[in-house]
Amino acid sequence: MKNTIYYLAKKTKYPTLDNIELFAREIIVHFLSTYPHVSGVDVSIQAHNWTRISVSTFTPVSSTCTGTAFDSAEKLGSHPHSFYRAGNDKRIVNMYGTKIKNKSPLTIDFKISSGLTDLYVLKTTGSSFTDFHKDQLTTLPEMDDRILSTNVEAFWEFAPIQETVSSNSHQAFETIPFDKIYNGVRQITLDIFANHDSPSVQNSLYRMGKVILEKFKEIKEISYSLPNKHVFSYDLERFGLKNSGKDLTVYMPISEPSGRIYVLYYNIKNTINKFQSKIL
Repeated sequence: MKNTIYYLAKKTKYPTLDNIELFAREIIVHFLSTYPHVSGVDVSIQAHNWTRISVSTFTPVSSTCTGTAFDSAEKLGSHPHSFYRAGNDKRIVNMYGTKIKNKSPLTIDFKISSGLTDLYVLKTTGSSFTDFHKDQLTTLPEMDDRILSTNVEAFWEFAPIQETVSSNSHQAFETIPFDKIYNGVRQITLDIFANHDSPSVQNSLYRMGKVILEKFKEIKEISYSLPNKHVFSYDLERFGLKNSGKDLTVYMPISEPSGRIYVLYYNIKNTINKFQSKIL
C-alpha cells in the first residue's frame, strides 16, 4: 500500500500534488482498475501548509566559508529548497469511489468532500455577544466588545461525479477548480472573520457560508465547526497598570472546557438555507 502511494505520487501526470483532489482520484482509479474484487476505495489526504524560508542574500555555505551570509539582511528572497511550517492549518480531502457493477469499461461514482482544519485565528476587538436567551442558570455576562479566538474547521461537499475510466475520462474533475475553491473559501473565511463587526459567531458563520455558496456554484453544502478558544484580558490593575479598553495589550488564554459551534449550510436551486446551528 505504501509503495503504491509513493509510486503514484511520482508517476502522476500533474506537475505537483498541490491539488489533492486530483491525486485522490488517481489513487481510487488505480485500485479499482487493478483489483477486480475491490468494489470501493476510501481516500483521505491532509496537505500541510509549507512555505519557503526567506533568507538574506542567499550564499552557498561551505566548510571553508569564514564570512557571514547575513550582511545584507534587508535583501530577502525565497530559498530554493528550504521550508518552514507556516501554520497548523491543513487542506483536507475525503473521497470515496464506488465501482458500478456490470459496466464496461470501468465506471466509478465519486463522492467528494474537501475542507480545511486547524486554522487558528484571533481578533482583539470587533466581536460582541448580547441579547441572548437567559434562564435561572445563566452566568455568562453580555459583552459589547470581546476577544474572539477559535480554531476554524470547514468542510464542503460537491455533487457526486460518475466517470467512465478512459484516457480522457478525468475531464470532469479537471473542470472543477479545486485549488481556486480552497483558496477562496480560506480567504473569505479570513476576510469576514477579520472585517465583520460580529454580533455573534453564528452571525459571522452565516455570512461566510452565504458568500461561499453564492461565489462557488460547484459547492453543494458547507459546514463550519468552531470551538471557543477563550482569551481574556489579564488583571494588572492590582499592580497599578491599566490593561483594559484601548490599553488592553496583555492577554491570557484559558484552557478550561468551552463550547463548540457547528453550522451547516446547503444550496438548493441556488437558494441558500441555514440547515442547522447548534452548540456541541
